[in-house]
Amino acid sequence: MQVELEQQLQRLSPLEIKVMEQIANQSQPISIGEIIRKSELSIQESVNLIQSLKKRLLLDRQLDNNLTVFTLNPVWKQYLQNKI
Repeated sequence: MQVELEQQLQRLSPLEIKVMEQIANQSQPISIGEIIRKSELSIQESVNLIQSLKKRLLLDRQLDNNLTVFTLNPVWKQYLQNKI
């Protein structure tokens, strides 16, 4: 399974990987505002990256007290935490 995950990871841009790693390091779901602050990207860049990751089914969106937050699939989260 690690080979398949690595192959998928190689298809991502460096910024997509950076955002995924940031989300993987969070113990709780993360808001887009937190993603922007932690990544130091523009709002538009962050939105584009999140949309791209959602289209690839790598990112899950949830509502938490009327706030949209994002998480990674548990398999991806574990893989990235071990890789970092």
